[in-house]
Amino acid sequence: LPLDDVLTEQQVDPANVAFVWCDVQGFEGHVIASGSKLWSAGVPLFAELWIPGLEAHGGFDSFLTAATEHFGSYLLSGQLLADGSAAVPRDIETLGAAMSAVQGHTDGVLIPRETGR
Repeated sequence: LPLDDVLTEQQVDPANVAFVWCDVQGFEGHVIASGSKLWSAGVPLFAELWIPGLEAHGGFDSFLTAATEHFGSYLLSGQLLADGSAAVPRDIETLGAAMSAVQGHTDGVLIPRETGR
């Protein structure tokens, strides 16, 4: 089910969700597309990011389009581990290049444009 439908079915207010974590082997673009109520409420998404998996399940470009539509910035795990709470989010427009520079997979936090949090 799409995330928005799960919220409705379970009567969960998106404002009560702290973050979404997903590891869906390349279907992250689908998760993003299905959760617009969450992202509009400022809920961040923590996800495994792996270009070959994304390519196999909708395409890397499709993922980037969904990410830039719903999120304004991001932090990759390497940056979080190195800088901790001093890590500065990067503009979402640079996500494709940052992911292309990573060998293998990485994890990242996608931060909505308007967090309100």
